[in-house]
Amino acid sequence: MTEIRMKDKIFLAAVVPAAIAGLYWYCWRDPAAKREAEIERRLSVLVEEEDFPAEKARAARDLAAARAELAAEREIPMPQARVKGNPDASISEREMALFDIFAQFGVTILSGDTPRQPGDTPHPGVGTLPNSGGDSPRTLAACGVCPRPVLRVYVLDGKYPAVVKALEAVAARELAVIPDKASMRESGRGRWTMEVWL
Repeated sequence: MTEIRMKDKIFLAAVVPAAIAGLYWYCWRDPAAKREAEIERRLSVLVEEEDFPAEKARAARDLAAARAELAAEREIPMPQARVKGNPDASISEREMALFDIFAQFGVTILSGDTPRQPGDTPHPGVGTLPNSGGDSPRTLAACGVCPRPVLRVYVLDGKYPAVVKALEAVAARELAVIPDKASMRESGRGRWTMEVWL
């Protein structure tokens, strides 16, 4: 028979109770404490019994006011879109309408490109990458005639007054086009880089 040494007795007297206490803490007390804390949190957001009728009446008033506000908003007529276009028109059809205006005012289109996504190399001639359009694509989509706007970057040749007149004609004809950025580099006639949502 194996003799139980004093060391073993001390080990059993210290470690076994510590292990039992640890198991109690881990398996029983900790989950129970978490449940208690959750119940206390839920109770803290409840209304006292004597305050319940007043709180219910206040919540009903707030709900009625919100429904009245929503009904009033729905009664306001939708603003008329200040652009014309066909939501089924292709990108090339929208581009051709823009190109016709540029040609009418003597602005020559040298190139057109769809810029790369953020993180890629920017388009040559554009100092920064498009910032995903800001409000321009959302505004264009909200008008109802351009459900999925596309960003194009054009390099144009044209004198300043001709480019201004072309942009004024775009606005006057109410095309579903938003020129977002334009920069000019002098080259005799005038070399432009223009970002356009259409």
